[in-house]
Amino acid sequence: MTRIPFNGCSDQNSGLPDITSNPDVRAAHSMLELQDAAVATSGHYRHWIDVAGHRLSHTIDPQLGMPLRDPPASASVLACDCMSADACATAMMVLGEACGLALAEKLGLSVLFFKHDQPKAIRCGRFAR
Repeated sequence: MTRIPFNGCSDQNSGLPDITSNPDVRAAHSMLELQDAAVATSGHYRHWIDVAGHRLSHTIDPQLGMPLRDPPASASVLACDCMSADACATAMMVLGEACGLALAEKLGLSVLFFKHDQPKAIRCGRFAR
């Protein structure tokens, strides 16, 4: 398990949320040491259906008006507040790993993606350290 310190916007509160790497096994991938910061995870690993061999998410692709098809299992984002982290995590799910990572790097976001078929995470920002 990896411990990732993250100092947010000020020095007031701290907590230790965890991130799960394998949605089928309830075990933590890492513990986050947060200080006036937030983490949010968006994913379809609990709410999806299989249609013709494809996982369809409960998250809707805004361009198609249909469920995401074969999205990442989850996307976690670190931010200064929970609302921003949550919005960015959902956006990362919709964009997927390639486009999401490119945007995250451009905006300086810390993002952690997990895929169902890959044991290693795809990461950038603080998650890459």
